[in-house]
This record gives sequence, structure tokens and C-alpha cells, in this order.
Amino acid sequence: MPKPAANGSPQRELTPSTHGRSRRSGHRASTAPANLVVERYPFDDIAEYIRAKRAEFGAIVVDAGGGSARIFHEAVTEANLLLVPVAPTKIERRKLVATFDEAERAAARNPHGVTAHVVMVKADDRTSLPGRAKGQLLEPAECEGIGPDRDEPFPLAETTIHSWVHYMEAFGEIPTELSEYANLMKELTA
Repeated sequence: MPKPAANGSPQRELTPSTHGRSRRSGHRASTAPANLVVERYPFDDIAEYIRAKRAEFGAIVVDAGGGSARIFHEAVTEANLLLVPVAPTKIERRKLVATFDEAERAAARNPHGVTAHVVMVKADDRTSLPGRAKGQLLEPAECEGIGPDRDEPFPLAETTIHSWVHYMEAFGEIPTELSEYANLMKELTA
């Protein structure tokens, strides 16, 4: 979740899922903060759109998960922060290498500089999966890390987002209990 802009400027979120939430609610004011503008993409050139809107909004959030590689690439060319959520499963961790390869190519075109963070999501502390996954992200096996030799650790955030029922049931809605996300934003903006 985005941190409210310090300057009081509205925030813009470009995402199909959030746009759907606001449309289904029938009255956006009761489900989203007044300073949050939700807009559906795709745009032909999302990077150009972000450049044009950067001064108007305190934060622009692009949800490119599971979407177009082109949109991801274009968004990273203008991003200040890349936040990559990953569930504690082997398949999710394997996808990270390709995600970071693409992010590195896009970051080479970024005039602002971009900082990347991986955040563990859908974590269930009743199992060993989150701890094991964190260990493998911080000490990757051969060719499963980042960097030129694919042996460097991923930039893993300390904050973990758990697999809580209120998150799982929030599809199509804006969750009301966001303390873990608030902790994550404090960590990333410290």
C-alpha cells in the first residue's frame, strides 16, 4: 500500500484490480481514501504518462503483477522504488531471477535511479516455508541469485506480509487492517 504523500498531494494507482474495486463499490468515497485516484491502464507508453503526472501526484503506484512485460519494463524506467512481492514457494522464487533481469534492463534507462526490494507475502508462520524461503533469498543456490554471476542475495525487506484471512478475503475490496503494510512502508522509507 502506498505511503500517503507527505505534501498532501493525491496519489494515483494504476491497476486493473484497484480500478475494479472502485467500480464495483458504486461509491468510491466510502472504500478508498479521498486522496487516492484509481485509474485503469493499459497505456501505449506508461512511462510517458508517469513522467507527465509525476509533479501532480505525491506517489504513483503501478500494479504490474502478472501483467505485460512491456508495461513492467516501461514502469521501471520511471520508478523510484520497485517492490516485488514473493510468496514463500520455490516457483515464486524462481520467477524472481527473470523479474530482476528485466528490471535491470529497464533500470539502465531510468534517469532517477530505482531501488528494488523483495517482500515476502502470503507467509504462514505455522510452517517452515517463510523462514526457509527467506534463507534461500539471502543465500541463494548457484545461479538462483542476482548479479553478474547470479550468486548475490536478493534485497529482501525485513517486514513480512502474512497470509491473514482479512487479506485473502479482500479481493475486490480495500482491506481495512493494513498494519503490516504500514510497517513495510516505514521500513522502505526510513
